[in-house]
Amino acid sequence: MPWSEFDLLDEEDNVTNYAEVSTSLAQHQLYEEATMRGYEIEEYQKRLQDFDLSFGELVRISPKHEDARQNAFEIGRIIAEDEELLEFVERRKSLPLKQLEDRVHVSRKTMERQRKYILAVVVLLTGDFPLLQSFLEDAKEV
Repeated sequence: MPWSEFDLLDEEDNVTNYAEVSTSLAQHQLYEEATMRGYEIEEYQKRLQDFDLSFGELVRISPKHEDARQNAFEIGRIIAEDEELLEFVERRKSLPLKQLEDRVHVSRKTMERQRKYILAVVVLLTGDFPLLQSFLEDAKEV
């Protein structure tokens, strides 16, 4: 169907095409979200650099097994939600392993091995990254 099929005339013979307007607005919103997501990615990359991390490194060191990723993510969430643990991470740029040992059911050795991944999760969860964080919500639903 051509767009002209949706043209409407008002009392003053002005043509309005709501289908075209709606499509245009939707495309503009997608463009705006993509632009904002790009800014968030750039800012996240800068924050990761504060911890001597990069995207390439995260790809290499990310836990390969789903349960290991979930455990590491859960540790990152625990840190992000605890003011004292978060302050430790921000100040020292490392994990509060001693404090975490009592709170999680993961060995210290495993936490040390997943340190960089956990720190990246903490940075993501505590930063101003609503669009990137929305991917985490979407992943939980799958």
